[in-house]
Amino acid sequence: MCGDHADITEVEMKRAGIVLLIVLAVLIQCCGCGRQVLKDTNTLDFESDDDTVDYKAANADGQFSLFYNSNSTTNPMTVEDSDNKLLCGLIYENIINVDNSFKTEEGIVADWSTEDGKTWVLQLGEGHTFADGNPVEADDVVYSLQTAASNRYSRRLSGWLYETVANEDGTVSVSLKSTNYQFPALLEIPVIEYNTFQNNHPIGSGPYQFAEEGGSLIPNDFYPSSKNLPVETIYLQTFSSVDDYISKFNDSTCDLVVNDPTTSDSTSFGSATQVRSYNTTNLHFVIFNLGDSCFQDHKLQHAMSLAFDRKYMVETLMQGNALEAYTPISPASTLYNGSLKKSLSYDLDACRKELAKIGVDDYDKDGLAEYMPEGSETALELNLSFLVCSDSPAKVAMAEKFASEITSIGIKVAVKSLAWEAYQEALQNGSFDIAYCEVKLTPDFDLTCILAPGGSANYSRGYDTVNTDNINAYLSADDSDRQDACDEMCEYIAEQASIVPICFEKHQIITHSGMVSQMTVSQESPLHTFAEWKIKMGN
Repeated sequence: MCGDHADITEVEMKRAGIVLLIVLAVLIQCCGCGRQVLKDTNTLDFESDDDTVDYKAANADGQFSLFYNSNSTTNPMTVEDSDNKLLCGLIYENIINVDNSFKTEEGIVADWSTEDGKTWVLQLGEGHTFADGNPVEADDVVYSLQTAASNRYSRRLSGWLYETVANEDGTVSVSLKSTNYQFPALLEIPVIEYNTFQNNHPIGSGPYQFAEEGGSLIPNDFYPSSKNLPVETIYLQTFSSVDDYISKFNDSTCDLVVNDPTTSDSTSFGSATQVRSYNTTNLHFVIFNLGDSCFQDHKLQHAMSLAFDRKYMVETLMQGNALEAYTPISPASTLYNGSLKKSLSYDLDACRKELAKIGVDDYDKDGLAEYMPEGSETALELNLSFLVCSDSPAKVAMAEKFASEITSIGIKVAVKSLAWEAYQEALQNGSFDIAYCEVKLTPDFDLTCILAPGGSANYSRGYDTVNTDNINAYLSADDSDRQDACDEMCEYIAEQASIVPICFEKHQIITHSGMVSQMTVSQESPLHTFAEWKIKMGN
């Protein structure tokens, strides 16, 4: 239930077989500590994106174009190519939308209700029509949900869906396997017309559709504001190489790209660009191998958790492309409770004092500390390995800073930096004491896969059923009780140091300066509000 594609990810870069992942890794300029930033850009968070920013549109050619892989599908249920995923937001509407603060918004479904959190009734809105003129009906939504649960969105939906039915009154009933009052947050799922899954380009109800001759997107005449779309034609551009990709953006052959700024091995664009950041559910966190004898009690890992400098990670290593997180709920969410920050913030002196208090000392006088758990007569050697993926310079630098500072206060920690496949193998085998991980959570911030016994990403080997109980209580809490349940879950995680949250990534939409205004975006479907954007064509 945690992520849609992979349990532990090194973001887009690690998805084998997708050519664009290599390309996106070269869009940003190298800057200190291995971090990557764009040259000659103006970076804005979406809350500051308005018409007061006025730039000259650079190298505009009078057309609006996006990249497209003509050798791959745009079927939203199976699409893997990153460029084609982006196009899906123009062709298909979602059942429900999730905004940049992870709040649910109306999509094709205008209203949703439940009496018990287990059976939901979805009420379709009016005016949603497929590009062939057929209205979007309950059967289409049911078909899309069932298809999504068996394909691209299986990790998100398959653990929840029990039955989905189109009712005679035009509503959709969804029965869940267990209670989840946040289930609508999982429904940012594109709708395709009934019985079109086998098509390479299924019919959608979004603002645009493929032109018959190919090579462009044209308005869906049945879309409510089809006469007032930002551009009449969206031209589709292919590319043959990394250099061709960059060149086509620089000369305005292509006008927009979505970028993950946490990747490495990058170069800069030659033209002036405008960079807007948006929030993601990509959580960076640290785990301890609970199979180790020294981590049988939570006290040692809790003390060591105070030595992780989140501010350094976010501001220096990630150049501001993340949000510091002290709980596994994004600070962009209204559920995030910042009260734990004071007790969990980076503080080496507090770490040292807590270590001494719980029995960490140099018992054999060899210059390195040992750990004497409460009630034990035998001191445990503390010679720890910190596993991190070498493909992320920022993560490696963070691990090295922690290791250096913990070693300076007597606990020997050696960083084990491995390439992706070897890193994954080490996680699976438990060949680490501490590990830096990343997971793409679902917008309901379900932590089941990380913390539940037997969870697909529970690489710490944790078997604390209290975590499972707390997660279930949080997901099954209604609006009035959700904040309290969330706080209780997060406070227990912090107390036990079940995981140590570090930050949530931000990703970017990059356009030519001054070309686009009134832009809003979401993680799953960055272009779904495209019809509301203002686009300035020409110089």
